Amino acid sequence: MEYPREFPPESRAKVEAAKLRAARKFDSAKQKARWRSDVEVSFRIYVLIPFLVFANEACRLKLWPVDEIDSFCREFLRRHTIDAYTEKGKAAGLRDPISNWNGSILWEFEQDIEKTPQWQKYQDILLAVAESATLLPIPDRQPVRDGEKAVTVSTVVQTPPIDRLFSHSADYRSVSFRGTQLSFTPRQAQVIEMLHRAFMDGTPDIGKEFILEKLESPNSRLRDTFKGHEAWGSLIVPGSSRGTYRLNIGKTTARDSEQT
Repeated sequence: MEYPREFPPESRAKVEAAKLRAARKFDSAKQKARWRSDVEVSFRIYVLIPFLVFANEACRLKLWPVDEIDSFCREFLRRHTIDAYTEKGKAAGLRDPISNWNGSILWEFEQDIEKTPQWQKYQDILLAVAESATLLPIPDRQPVRDGEKAVTVSTVVQTPPIDRLFSHSADYRSVSFRGTQLSFTPRQAQVIEMLHRAFMDGTPDIGKEFILEKLESPNSRLRDTFKGHEAWGSLIVPGSSRGTYRLNIGKTTARDSEQT
Protein backbone atom coordinates (compact mmCIF):
# COMPACT_ATOMS: atom_id res chain seq x y z
CA MET A 1 0.00 0.00 0.00
CA GLU A 2 1.18 3.51 -0.79
CA TYR A 3 1.27 5.91 2.14
CA PRO A 4 1.12 9.71 1.99
CA ARG A 5 4.67 10.99 1.55
CA GLU A 6 4.45 12.95 4.83
CA PHE A 7 3.69 9.76 6.79
CA PRO A 8 7.05 8.81 8.40
CA PRO A 9 8.68 5.35 8.16
CA GLU A 10 8.32 4.60 11.87
CA SER A 11 4.58 5.27 11.68
CA ARG A 12 4.29 3.09 8.59
CA ALA A 13 6.00 0.28 10.50
CA LYS A 14 3.41 0.57 13.27
CA VAL A 15 0.58 0.30 10.75
CA GLU A 16 2.13 -2.71 9.03
CA ALA A 17 2.59 -4.44 12.39
CA ALA A 18 -1.06 -3.73 13.19
CA LYS A 19 -2.06 -5.33 9.88
CA LEU A 20 -0.23 -8.53 10.77
CA ARG A 21 -1.77 -8.68 14.24
CA ALA A 22 -5.23 -7.99 12.84
CA ALA A 23 -4.84 -10.73 10.22
CA ARG A 24 -3.93 -13.29 12.88
CA LYS A 25 -6.84 -12.21 15.02
CA PHE A 26 -9.23 -12.53 12.09
CA ASP A 27 -8.00 -16.02 11.19
CA SER A 28 -8.49 -17.16 14.77
CA ALA A 29 -11.95 -15.59 15.06
CA LYS A 30 -13.06 -17.05 11.72
CA GLN A 31 -12.27 -20.58 12.88
CA LYS A 32 -14.36 -20.10 16.00
CA ALA A 33 -17.27 -18.35 14.26
CA ARG A 34 -20.60 -20.18 14.24
CA TRP A 35 -22.47 -17.81 11.96
CA ARG A 36 -21.68 -15.76 8.89
CA SER A 37 -22.54 -12.62 10.84
CA ASP A 38 -19.74 -13.47 13.28
CA VAL A 39 -17.25 -13.57 10.40
CA GLU A 40 -18.55 -10.23 9.12
CA VAL A 41 -18.01 -8.63 12.53
CA SER A 42 -14.50 -10.07 12.71
CA PHE A 43 -13.73 -8.76 9.23
CA ARG A 44 -14.77 -5.24 10.20
CA ILE A 45 -12.47 -5.41 13.22
CA TYR A 46 -9.69 -6.72 10.97
CA VAL A 47 -10.12 -3.66 8.75
CA LEU A 48 -10.38 -1.15 11.59
CA ILE A 49 -7.39 -2.16 13.72
CA PRO A 50 -4.73 -0.85 11.27
CA PHE A 51 -7.01 2.06 10.39
CA LEU A 52 -7.01 3.22 14.01
CA VAL A 53 -3.22 2.98 14.18
CA PHE A 54 -2.91 5.09 11.02
CA ALA A 55 -5.38 7.64 12.39
CA ASN A 56 -3.69 7.78 15.77
CA GLU A 57 -0.28 8.39 14.19
CA ALA A 58 -1.62 11.07 11.84
CA CYS A 59 -3.31 12.84 14.75
CA ARG A 60 -0.40 12.42 17.15
CA LEU A 61 2.05 13.92 14.68
CA LYS A 62 -0.49 16.49 13.43
CA LEU A 63 0.74 15.98 9.89
CA TRP A 64 -2.18 17.86 8.33
CA PRO A 65 -5.12 20.09 9.32
CA VAL A 66 -7.99 18.16 10.86
CA ASP A 67 -10.13 18.09 7.72
CA GLU A 68 -7.21 16.73 5.71
CA ILE A 69 -6.43 14.17 8.41
CA ASP A 70 -9.99 12.91 8.05
CA SER A 71 -9.65 12.75 4.25
CA PHE A 72 -6.34 10.86 4.42
CA CYS A 73 -7.73 8.47 7.03
CA ARG A 74 -10.81 7.72 4.95
CA GLU A 75 -8.66 7.11 1.89
CA PHE A 76 -6.45 4.77 3.92
CA LEU A 77 -9.59 2.95 5.07
CA ARG A 78 -10.76 2.54 1.47
CA ARG A 79 -7.43 1.21 0.24
CA HIS A 80 -6.95 -1.07 3.22
CA THR A 81 -10.47 -2.45 2.85
CA ILE A 82 -9.65 -3.40 -0.74
CA ASP A 83 -6.47 -5.19 0.39
CA ALA A 84 -8.20 -6.84 3.34
CA TYR A 85 -10.98 -8.25 1.18
CA THR A 86 -8.50 -9.54 -1.40
CA GLU A 87 -6.32 -11.17 1.25
CA LYS A 88 -8.94 -12.51 3.67
CA GLY A 89 -12.52 -11.51 2.98
CA LYS A 90 -12.99 -13.13 -0.40
CA ALA A 91 -11.71 -16.51 0.77
CA ALA A 92 -14.05 -16.26 3.77
CA GLY A 93 -17.01 -16.00 1.40
CA LEU A 94 -17.86 -12.43 2.31
CA ARG A 95 -19.47 -9.94 -0.02
CA ASP A 96 -17.09 -7.48 -1.69
CA PRO A 97 -17.40 -4.20 0.28
CA ILE A 98 -16.01 -2.13 -2.62
CA SER A 99 -18.02 -0.64 -5.48
CA ASN A 100 -17.17 -2.12 -8.87
CA TRP A 101 -17.75 1.11 -10.78
CA ASN A 102 -15.81 3.71 -8.77
CA GLY A 103 -13.79 1.79 -6.18
CA SER A 104 -15.46 3.41 -3.17
CA ILE A 105 -16.60 1.61 -0.03
CA LEU A 106 -20.18 0.43 -0.43
CA TRP A 107 -22.74 2.35 1.57
CA GLU A 108 -23.90 -0.72 3.53
CA PHE A 109 -20.38 -1.62 4.66
CA GLU A 110 -19.66 2.01 5.50
CA GLN A 111 -22.75 2.13 7.70
CA ASP A 112 -21.71 -1.05 9.53
CA ILE A 113 -18.23 0.38 10.06
CA GLU A 114 -19.58 3.60 11.54
CA LYS A 115 -21.62 1.69 14.13
CA THR A 116 -18.55 0.07 15.67
CA PRO A 117 -16.74 1.11 18.88
CA GLN A 118 -13.57 1.43 16.80
CA TRP A 119 -15.16 4.10 14.62
CA GLN A 120 -16.32 5.96 17.73
CA LYS A 121 -12.75 5.88 18.99
CA TYR A 122 -11.60 7.35 15.68
CA GLN A 123 -14.13 10.17 16.05
CA ASP A 124 -12.86 10.83 19.57
CA ILE A 125 -9.25 11.02 18.35
CA LEU A 126 -10.23 13.44 15.60
CA LEU A 127 -12.27 15.56 17.99
CA ALA A 128 -9.34 15.84 20.40
CA VAL A 129 -7.12 17.21 17.63
CA ALA A 130 -9.80 19.67 16.52
CA GLU A 131 -10.33 20.94 20.05
CA SER A 132 -6.60 21.30 20.67
CA ALA A 133 -6.41 23.60 17.65
CA THR A 134 -8.91 26.08 19.10
CA LEU A 135 -6.44 27.56 21.60
CA LEU A 136 -3.32 28.96 19.98
CA PRO A 137 -0.62 30.93 21.87
CA ILE A 138 0.32 34.07 19.92
CA PRO A 139 3.32 36.07 21.17
CA ASP A 140 2.90 39.83 21.57
CA ARG A 141 5.07 41.99 19.37
CA GLN A 142 6.24 44.18 22.27
CA PRO A 143 8.33 42.57 25.04
CA VAL A 144 7.70 43.45 28.68
CA ARG A 145 10.78 44.54 30.64
CA ASP A 146 11.36 42.84 33.98
CA GLY A 147 14.50 44.41 35.35
CA GLU A 148 17.23 43.63 32.83
CA LYS A 149 15.32 40.74 31.24
CA ALA A 150 12.99 40.98 28.29
CA VAL A 151 9.97 38.74 28.80
CA THR A 152 7.72 37.93 25.87
CA VAL A 153 4.08 37.69 26.89
CA SER A 154 1.93 35.12 25.13
CA THR A 155 -1.75 35.78 24.71
CA VAL A 156 -4.12 32.89 24.30
CA VAL A 157 -6.47 33.63 21.44
CA GLN A 158 -9.68 31.71 21.01
CA THR A 159 -10.09 30.64 17.41
CA PRO A 160 -13.27 29.22 15.99
CA PRO A 161 -13.54 25.43 15.77
CA ILE A 162 -12.80 23.88 12.40
CA ASP A 163 -15.92 24.09 10.28
CA ARG A 164 -16.30 21.31 7.79
CA LEU A 165 -17.01 22.74 4.36
CA PHE A 166 -19.16 19.80 3.35
CA SER A 167 -21.00 17.13 5.31
CA HIS A 168 -23.86 14.83 4.41
CA SER A 169 -26.40 12.38 5.75
CA ALA A 170 -25.98 8.67 5.11
CA ASP A 171 -28.15 8.79 1.98
CA TYR A 172 -26.96 12.23 0.79
CA ARG A 173 -30.54 13.54 0.90
CA SER A 174 -29.40 16.17 3.39
CA VAL A 175 -26.16 18.13 2.92
CA SER A 176 -24.49 20.96 4.80
CA PHE A 177 -22.47 23.17 2.43
CA ARG A 178 -20.67 26.27 3.69
CA GLY A 179 -23.09 26.46 6.60
CA THR A 180 -26.20 26.12 4.42
CA GLN A 181 -28.50 23.12 4.73
CA LEU A 182 -29.51 21.63 1.38
CA SER A 183 -32.12 18.96 0.71
CA PHE A 184 -32.16 16.69 -2.34
CA THR A 185 -34.45 14.24 -4.05
CA PRO A 186 -33.22 10.63 -4.26
CA ARG A 187 -32.14 11.22 -7.86
CA GLN A 188 -30.25 14.39 -6.99
CA ALA A 189 -28.70 12.71 -3.96
CA GLN A 190 -27.35 9.97 -6.21
CA VAL A 191 -25.46 12.59 -8.23
CA ILE A 192 -24.08 14.26 -5.10
CA GLU A 193 -22.87 10.89 -3.81
CA MET A 194 -21.14 10.08 -7.11
CA LEU A 195 -19.36 13.43 -7.19
CA HIS A 196 -18.38 13.26 -3.53
CA ARG A 197 -16.93 9.77 -3.79
CA ALA A 198 -14.98 10.84 -6.87
CA PHE A 199 -13.61 13.79 -4.89
CA MET A 200 -12.59 11.52 -2.01
CA ASP A 201 -10.81 9.24 -4.49
CA GLY A 202 -8.72 12.18 -5.70
CA THR A 203 -10.40 12.30 -9.13
CA PRO A 204 -13.10 14.94 -8.60
CA ASP A 205 -14.22 15.48 -12.22
CA ILE A 206 -16.89 13.19 -13.69
CA GLY A 207 -18.28 13.41 -17.22
CA LYS A 208 -21.95 14.31 -17.48
CA GLU A 209 -22.54 11.40 -19.87
CA PHE A 210 -21.29 8.95 -17.25
CA ILE A 211 -23.50 10.49 -14.57
CA LEU A 212 -26.58 10.41 -16.79
CA GLU A 213 -25.88 6.80 -17.70
CA LYS A 214 -25.81 5.89 -14.02
CA LEU A 215 -29.11 7.73 -13.60
CA GLU A 216 -30.45 5.64 -16.50
CA SER A 217 -31.41 8.77 -18.44
CA PRO A 218 -28.66 9.22 -21.06
CA ASN A 219 -30.81 11.45 -23.28
CA SER A 220 -31.60 14.07 -20.64
CA ARG A 221 -29.55 17.03 -19.40
CA LEU A 222 -27.82 16.95 -16.04
CA ARG A 223 -28.78 20.52 -15.24
CA ASP A 224 -32.45 19.58 -15.58
CA THR A 225 -32.02 17.18 -12.67
CA PHE A 226 -31.20 20.22 -10.51
CA LYS A 227 -33.49 22.72 -12.22
CA GLY A 228 -34.21 25.57 -9.81
CA HIS A 229 -31.98 24.09 -7.08
CA GLU A 230 -29.47 26.40 -5.40
CA ALA A 231 -26.83 23.65 -5.39
CA TRP A 232 -26.41 23.97 -9.16
CA GLY A 233 -23.60 26.44 -9.77
CA SER A 234 -22.59 26.64 -6.11
CA LEU A 235 -22.03 23.11 -4.83
CA ILE A 236 -22.02 21.50 -8.28
CA VAL A 237 -19.68 23.31 -10.66
CA PRO A 238 -17.97 22.62 -14.00
CA GLY A 239 -14.85 20.48 -13.84
CA SER A 240 -11.43 21.19 -15.27
CA SER A 241 -12.31 19.79 -18.70
CA ARG A 242 -15.34 20.42 -20.86
CA GLY A 243 -18.34 18.22 -20.17
CA THR A 244 -17.30 17.32 -16.62
CA TYR A 245 -18.61 18.34 -13.20
CA ARG A 246 -17.32 18.28 -9.65
CA LEU A 247 -18.25 19.33 -6.13
CA ASN A 248 -16.98 22.77 -5.16
CA ILE A 249 -15.35 21.57 -1.94
CA GLY A 250 -11.69 21.17 -2.89
CA LYS A 251 -8.67 23.41 -3.23
CA THR A 252 -8.72 23.37 -7.02
CA THR A 253 -10.78 26.13 -8.57
CA ALA A 254 -13.17 24.94 -11.24
CA ARG A 255 -13.48 26.66 -14.61
CA ASP A 256 -15.77 29.65 -14.68
CA SER A 257 -17.30 28.82 -18.04
CA GLU A 258 -20.84 27.46 -17.94
CA GLN A 259 -21.53 24.05 -19.38
CA THR A 260 -24.78 22.52 -20.50
